[in-house]
Amino acid sequence: MTLQRVIPAKAGIHQISPYIILSIFSFFALISPSFVSADAKSDYDFQYGQYRQNYPEYALLKADYLNTPLSLAAENFI
Repeated sequence: MTLQRVIPAKAGIHQISPYIILSIFSFFALISPSFVSADAKSDYDFQYGQYRQNYPEYALLKADYLNTPLSLAAENFI
């Protein structure tokens, strides 16, 4: 095999389309982790706010559950 036939064959293997490179880069950009700047206090404030916002509904559902006899709940389920 002559040198003129070998060089173009090797060059064809190593040529990569810019679209392939762009798609590989965008794939890794999509799966990279997002950056979140949160600390313990902001996390606590968020969770406490969620608790205070949803506590009345939780208290109502819990009171309803405790006031419903188990036999009545089973009859309504069937």
